[in-house]
Amino acid sequence: MEAKITEIEDMDFFKEESEEDKIKSAQETIKHVTLQQEANEIAESIEKKEKSEEVEEPQIETPEVTKPNKFKEMLKKLDVFISKKGAANKDPNKKNFINKSKEFIKECRRVLKVTKRPDKEEFLTIVKATLLGMAIIGGAGFIIHMTRVLVFN
Repeated sequence: MEAKITEIEDMDFFKEESEEDKIKSAQETIKHVTLQQEANEIAESIEKKEKSEEVEEPQIETPEVTKPNKFKEMLKKLDVFISKKGAANKDPNKKNFINKSKEFIKECRRVLKVTKRPDKEEFLTIVKATLLGMAIIGGAGFIIHMTRVLVFN
């Protein structure tokens, strides 16, 4: 037991520091504190620069409650103006067809963006399923044709 006590006493932890060691550790602590203060000052200056460089986003004007009524009035005036100019004689289905065509093209583009090229396994599976469907439909057509030929001839 005494051997363990002497070993513990020999450790640096329990030894008293000399004046020089105390001065060195105090100097290191001061250096550490000053470095930390400098780092904090640099961080604060960066934050100030970022805040000063931020560009204010333009304020978006919100429509007033009365604007929809004004918009409806303008639409009514526009309808009257168009009907006076003879634009009412144009085919409304033509505009409808054009709008439907544009929507269809947009949907096709969206689908093409989402799709991906199949890998070899997936492609072979699709080919097998397609050939099986064609064989079933072809076989059904052949059976129907043969029964018609046998029954009516």
